[in-house]
Amino acid sequence: MAALRTLLSLKPVRSKGHAFVLNEHFRAPQYRRGGKACYECHARQKLIMSTSEEEVRQAFIRFLLVEVGVPASCLEAEVPMSRFASGSRGRADIIVYGHNSAGDKVPVAIVECKEPNQPLIDRTLTQVTGYDAVAQAGLVIITNGADVAIHEKRNGHYQALATIPSYQHMLEREQRKLRLLPTQPIYPRPCHKPLRKKVVQALVDDGVIGQETPASFHSFLVNLLGFLDDNQQRIARYTRKGFKYIEDKGIRFTSFGNASGGTWTGQYRYFLVNHKDEDHILSMNIISRGTSPVKTEAGIFSSETMLTVAVDNYDKSHMSLQLALDRFVEVQGGLYTIWHNGTLTNGKKGSVKRQEILDYITEHAPDMVDRHSRIILGQLSNEEPITWQQPATKKLVTNLIRYALLRDDFRRMKNQPLKAPRHIK
Repeated sequence: MAALRTLLSLKPVRSKGHAFVLNEHFRAPQYRRGGKACYECHARQKLIMSTSEEEVRQAFIRFLLVEVGVPASCLEAEVPMSRFASGSRGRADIIVYGHNSAGDKVPVAIVECKEPNQPLIDRTLTQVTGYDAVAQAGLVIITNGADVAIHEKRNGHYQALATIPSYQHMLEREQRKLRLLPTQPIYPRPCHKPLRKKVVQALVDDGVIGQETPASFHSFLVNLLGFLDDNQQRIARYTRKGFKYIEDKGIRFTSFGNASGGTWTGQYRYFLVNHKDEDHILSMNIISRGTSPVKTEAGIFSSETMLTVAVDNYDKSHMSLQLALDRFVEVQGGLYTIWHNGTLTNGKKGSVKRQEILDYITEHAPDMVDRHSRIILGQLSNEEPITWQQPATKKLVTNLIRYALLRDDFRRMKNQPLKAPRHIK
């Protein structure tokens, strides 16, 4: 600690800025998942289980968003230090970012949150300055809700501050010439009719449309992708049978893993839903499987275009559905029907017999199964741009959510341990 003390100026400097008051930003958790209260974290864009420390973290995130003026896109929570230096240990509770001239994220503040009854001892300050030695933010903040300690690094020494600097000051410190980028880049929605070849080629090059996807599907895929990627088009909460609400949350850039160990990274449209009195976050995108051939039950397919649906479950997230649009879209009379055959992988246990999942879906959602034992997810026209104003769009999104959650329910049912038979005396 002696080495740290030589770096610290313990007398706070008077400064213009913001004072964090827990009660002004405290909110009781509004959601429940797995029978437990949880928050919707605006930094992680997922549901987080409520704990005493999480209450402080969420209040501080709200403070940064509302008072300090930090955009949600410039906040991250639970950030591993290994991101900044290979082999570094620990996770920062909150990191605030700016952007350099190349558009890359640069840390400008690190925040460490503790439980309300945990004092801010020297070891806590040592912990966060250790993180700063790796991330090089130059501004560290520690709080337990009741107390706040702020230190800004100046000429190699940490100077105590009386208040938390404004976001603009964080960006301008030491003439680092950082700046604020728009929260979400706004790109024009590509036109699906007439469809330009260079649009399709760009999507193939970006790993969105598969190289082997039939050209006859390209216009429809560009239309569907344009809808999912349109962050300017939002819809308020709506209710459907079986759901208290479905809320469109817009776009987030993230990644999900699947049972085979693959990682699917891209831009996802995500939704907050309440189903069976449980709150869930589900994400959808369109992405290419890849360039190498993949063998499936039905044959060999190379570089297909996939419609994926992922489910967040606190700190673990997974891909619930990976639907190959090349095979599971039927075109008839100008209408595109998206369906599935029930193929399901149950983690390391491997594939499940399709008839089992078909029977399960028939029992719990009979309206989704047709007389040919196909799971019908939706039917869209490609004549006009796909929008939320079309009832068929809501039906497709709702059915994709229903199907993904039912698939997860089925997996949980299959993974329940068998009860040992009772011995009769």
